[in-house]
Amino acid sequence: GNSWFYEYYLYDDFPTSTIPVLTSVTEEVTITGQTTIDGNEYFVFETVISGNDDVPGQIYIFPNSQTKVEYLRENSNGHLVNQNGFVYYPRDDFNFEQIVEQVDNIEYKQTLIPEITNINTAIGSFDCYKFEYTVQNLNTGDYAPGRSGFFYAESIGHVKTDYALAAFDAVRGYKILSSYDLN
Repeated sequence: GNSWFYEYYLYDDFPTSTIPVLTSVTEEVTITGQTTIDGNEYFVFETVISGNDDVPGQIYIFPNSQTKVEYLRENSNGHLVNQNGFVYYPRDDFNFEQIVEQVDNIEYKQTLIPEITNINTAIGSFDCYKFEYTVQNLNTGDYAPGRSGFFYAESIGHVKTDYALAAFDAVRGYKILSSYDLN
């Protein structure tokens, strides 16, 4: 099936550094088959993250070495969703907003940004939609300065993720596509 390979980078002297450093962490995502759940056909995505044993203290960016299985399909709105209805990618629905989690007076949400962002990688440039992750204090209405971003290109898939810490208006690290194979 289709596969995507990603490399992870960190900014050494965060939050002042502008030079990303390649880490030993990699991620491979492969479509390994299809399955039916509640009458809907899903693709089976298997993700293997490895190499993070040598990156101590970065667990908030790099998940523990693991294999994760997800079930994804395109719904009637054209959104990429999992079996629970969580939207991974809302395509070009610029009114889309999704609450990911609410803990006490803090709300975590994702919003599709209504502009195309060009992402340059070692394998080419991709015109991407940005799905932005924000943190909001519901008592004050204020948003945290840090905003993570998930970048998707039509017909390619996930190209890049920027990882930000809520307290800083700077990206701490990122995951970027380094190769892919679409069958």
